[in-house]
Amino acid sequence: MSAAELAYQEAVRAISAHSGTIDTLRSNTSTLLGASSVATAFLGAQGVGSRGLHGWGLAATVCFGIVGLCAVAILFPRRQWEFTLDPAAMIRMYRERPPSSEDELFADVADSLHECRLRNAARIEILAWRFRAASVVLIGGVLAWIIELSS
Repeated sequence: MSAAELAYQEAVRAISAHSGTIDTLRSNTSTLLGASSVATAFLGAQGVGSRGLHGWGLAATVCFGIVGLCAVAILFPRRQWEFTLDPAAMIRMYRERPPSSEDELFADVADSLHECRLRNAARIEILAWRFRAASVVLIGGVLAWIIELSS
């Protein structure tokens, strides 16, 4: 196996891992949104039912809204993900400039996949920060409900 073939295999593996990372992030976001909904439903029913919505209960409700907005920002479908190369574009490119060897072909495809992975990585990091923010806000919301119920 040549170095170019090895680079190609690693590029394919890396781009596949990104797809799995996004799926996991979205699954975890759904779980987080569910946990936020359950916490707000149970704790909110106790807090709002007896005293109405004000103070810490209002803060907790705002936290629930923020978690929901973060979840939508993560779960909303996007078209900008790049997990494959455009076969038609590749054929056009290689008709104009055929690769001089199989190694050059593997190296070109590996480079293209690497560029896709870099663009995806920046987008994944944004989603990860949104997930982190939603997690922290969820904790803040639960704490706000606990303070509201204890006062």
